[in-house]
Amino acid sequence: MRKLHAYREQWMRERARRDNRIEDSAPVNNLMRGVAFFASTTILILGGLLTVLGCGERAIEITAELPLARQTTRELWELKLFLLIAILFYGFFKFTWFLRQ
Repeated sequence: MRKLHAYREQWMRERARRDNRIEDSAPVNNLMRGVAFFASTTILILGGLLTVLGCGERAIEITAELPLARQTTRELWELKLFLLIAILFYGFFKFTWFLRQ
């Protein structure tokens, strides 16, 4: 982390000395735009998973009709959904933390 911080500090000093800063800001803006896209997509997927969690019986019935899907119990179904929700929740906060830094 110290080495990376030293590189960033050197980059910022060189950036402050130059007149044309478009080349410096364009990659940072593109990176932030991509992270913001992933954060908003994660929120939409979380909303969909919470909706599926709310109507679990119907979702289990629909997936039981699929040819390659296994029949599962409601508890196992909810456990899988909670695991996905936890992973996406963690991912959302990582993306937003990146945007804040």
